[in-house]
Amino acid sequence: MRFDGRVALITAAASGIGRATARIIGAEGGTVVAVDIAPDRLERAVTEIRLSGAKAHAQCADALDPMQVGRVVEETVGEFGRIDILVNAVGGSTIIERPAQARVICFLASADADFVTGVTIDVTGGL
Repeated sequence: MRFDGRVALITAAASGIGRATARIIGAEGGTVVAVDIAPDRLERAVTEIRLSGAKAHAQCADALDPMQVGRVVEETVGEFGRIDILVNAVGGSTIIERPAQARVICFLASADADFVTGVTIDVTGGL
């Protein structure tokens, strides 16, 4: 299996591209850490992945809040020792609850590599 033994942290995992990606990585042997702001939809998505025989864990968090993202990354690395795959499926085309604010998505992860992926979402339409 392509993702056997890999840990994948996936944002916006309760719907759309995030959910589809989580299903595929789980089906291909990866451990999925599904992150989403909607707890009910997140639990349904994680349950669906688990029922298929894959490993999945839910982390309810706002991927547009750097403090919450930091907590999720710390807990994931604490539990699994690493993050091998990072999928940021949060997009500018989604409905953001606080549309008056442009937000920054930052991910700090991996004991093996220091990296920061930053995306500024301009909710007026451009990136």
